[in-house]
Amino acid sequence: MFADFATPSVLAEFQKQAINDTIESLTESGINEILVNKVTDIVGDNIKSGRNFTNMTNDLEDFYTWN
Repeated sequence: MFADFATPSVLAEFQKQAINDTIESLTESGINEILVNKVTDIVGDNIKSGRNFTNMTNDLEDFYTWN
């Protein structure tokens, strides 16, 4: 949209922290490590690729209903 716009470097740190906080919360809740790792992969991949929330939700739903 704007040719001179650059994503602030601090955004990557916020994303990393959010992912780490989510993993920690799920792990402390006693969720199976395999499940946590797969969900972490799905969320991380969607964030890194810039996919929208609906696509991420669909990916998580597909994983959940498949297993």
